[in-house]
Amino acid sequence: MSEADVIFDFESDFAGSLHCIPMAVRLKLDNIGVKVSLKQWNKLARDERDQLLVRPCDTLTDRRAYHDYLAAAIEARTGDRASELAVAEHPEWLEESRIPVQVSDYFAAEGRSPLTLPQWAALAPLQRYVLIKLTRPGHRNEKLPARVARVRSPELAAANRMTSRRLRLRRPVPARVAPRPRVRGR
Repeated sequence: MSEADVIFDFESDFAGSLHCIPMAVRLKLDNIGVKVSLKQWNKLARDERDQLLVRPCDTLTDRRAYHDYLAAAIEARTGDRASELAVAEHPEWLEESRIPVQVSDYFAAEGRSPLTLPQWAALAPLQRYVLIKLTRPGHRNEKLPARVARVRSPELAAANRMTSRRLRLRRPVPARVAPRPRVRGR
């Protein structure tokens, strides 16, 4: 399975319609330096959102193509230009040899033992990205699964136990699945 086209279990409530921006797409947006509002995202056609989930964004050529596709789609659907952001030179999620302080602080604040360096290194970059994003100070951590904090096994098999259930990677739900009805007033 490619890390480029996954939906986490905790995102499954909107996976059928992709009405929220999946973490895999957020990572790609950070990698290309573009900010997309939820309003802009929802004005994109479903097939465009699907494309943004599955399109590669690994090489410089991929990132340029992804950026151009996204910028054209946003402009066509909203009339707005895509907002540009700075791209981190050395993103923390690519650093296997150092656990970000905020991640360790989160585990400590929850009264849990911190992740070990081998556990951190065993995670895929997207999984590290999710942990970094969901443990930011001031961020509502309701999406961060408590099960992540329970991992202590030194024989962790890659990220499988680390990501059991709520942070497990899985394929996206096909577009033909009907979205859940939205309740007004939410």
